[in-house]
Amino acid sequence: MQLSGDYPRFALVSALTYQMIYEGPILNELPRLTVPTLLVIGQNDRTVFGRRFAPPEVVRPMGNYPVLGRTAQMNIPGAVLKEFNGVGHVPHLEQPERFHAVVMDFIYGKK
Repeated sequence: MQLSGDYPRFALVSALTYQMIYEGPILNELPRLTVPTLLVIGQNDRTVFGRRFAPPEVVRPMGNYPVLGRTAQMNIPGAVLKEFNGVGHVPHLEQPERFHAVVMDFIYGKK
């Protein structure tokens, strides 16, 4: 990726994403979403930003994406949640065919 002409754009998006994660939770902002929203959550995802800097007892209850996904869905008006069992943090790479089908169904309403 670093050798790609798209690297500056990729780096900026990555930096902005980590800035958002670092600066604070967005749970209170989720109800403001008014666009159709699809949440695809790997049920094995336990990603915790800054995990290596925190004691295990602090990290242990964090990163429970099955719960976080359902909470996000409840807070986003009309959100659709698709839970992928046996999948971690990157469902689009771990189960690309299924992910593609879910996204296409969401966008086009096709089964």
